[in-house]
Amino acid sequence: MNSPAYAPPPFFATLRAIAQLRLGVALSPAVLKKFLFAIFATTAIAYLIFRRASPARFNEFTVNSLTLTLLPILCLSYCGSFLRNEIRDGTIEYLWTRPVAKYQLLLATYFCGVLTLFAAATSLTAVIHFTAAYRGVPSVWAHFPQLVIGQFGSILAYSAFALALSAYTRRFMPIGLLYGFIVEVGISKISTNINNLAISHHVRSLVNYATKESTSSPLMTNLLGLAGCTAIAAFFLVIASVIFTRTQYNIGSEKEG
Repeated sequence: MNSPAYAPPPFFATLRAIAQLRLGVALSPAVLKKFLFAIFATTAIAYLIFRRASPARFNEFTVNSLTLTLLPILCLSYCGSFLRNEIRDGTIEYLWTRPVAKYQLLLATYFCGVLTLFAAATSLTAVIHFTAAYRGVPSVWAHFPQLVIGQFGSILAYSAFALALSAYTRRFMPIGLLYGFIVEVGISKISTNINNLAISHHVRSLVNYATKESTSSPLMTNLLGLAGCTAIAAFFLVIASVIFTRTQYNIGSEKEG
């Protein structure tokens, strides 16, 4: 007697279905052309900027410009449109046929978005480091692992924030940018415990080699920074799940019912 074929749990089956959908989009000629253009543009910019630059200038660029500025905007744009595109294109209906709760569908969407962004960010960061090393910047790889961990924490938190915003409104981009200006640029600079509300405060703890702001041990600072990013991500995922579960969406439209 043949044993029944193994069937993955519904959540993982949904995760695989979303991953297959996104992989098909990611490998499309149009997306591949954009990614190759991004690699070329990143290489060209890094080549022009890092001509015999000091390690301090290199760290300032990879931390302040890339990890704390460009990456959050990318998370907001990509993960925010992740859910809205599925609703607009009607592919969400295919995912709703899966025997999972709506919050599980949202979590699967989140994990796919995080992995995609992390792969792209790590690739571009590696290109920047290779180019800087070629241009003669010393010790460019010294903090690469810590920078990647910081980017992972940033992607965890900002992607969850973007998903919560997009579950609530199609105008997630301007609202997210306004939040960034008020909280991430303003509140994060306040030297009291209120700056714990800002994601960038915790990300800075993960890349403190460039800021030298911490007086704690590097390991403890990194653990606290990663814990802060994870806690903020969990908070926004709960909010996103509640909104997504209770909201009726008009498929093919950007308006909520």
